Amino acid sequence: MITIVRATEADWPAARDVRLQALAADPSAFGSTLERELAFTEAHWRQRLTSGVWHLAFADGLPVGLVSSRLLTGEQAELEINAMWVRPDQRGQRVGEQLLAAALAAAGTRKVRLWVTTGNDAAIALYTRHGFVPTGRTEPLPSDPRLMMLEYALSRA
Repeated sequence: MITIVRATEADWPAARDVRLQALAADPSAFGSTLERELAFTEAHWRQRLTSGVWHLAFADGLPVGLVSSRLLTGEQAELEINAMWVRPDQRGQRVGEQLLAAALAAAGTRKVRLWVTTGNDAAIALYTRHGFVPTGRTEPLPSDPRLMMLEYALSRA
């Protein structure tokens, strides 16, 4: 059974563990790198959890997925989902659906934006099933500029 929890500062070890798993397993899905985040201190992880909204997915007490989001300043209180990942052995079991639902519930009626790497077809399918549409904006992936990211948005008004 999967449990989705809105993470607090005290959940930093689980958030760190699942984030590092994500960066190791799917480096082309994120703008950061495993090497960079391995150097983060406990204080940094705690600060991350208080400066945004993180939800963690647990199976049998172990973290198996995450979604994090943050308010964008100066952009009419839009929310950006800036990381989402599910452990490979948990994929296909609707964990991503549950994590996305938690992030959207936390967003309320705000417009939600996110970036997804080209070729990440499973993520694109998940987002489009929930009403996200491409904005036409593209950018190089910061951790590997050879890859491109596509922006998707969901209007919630």
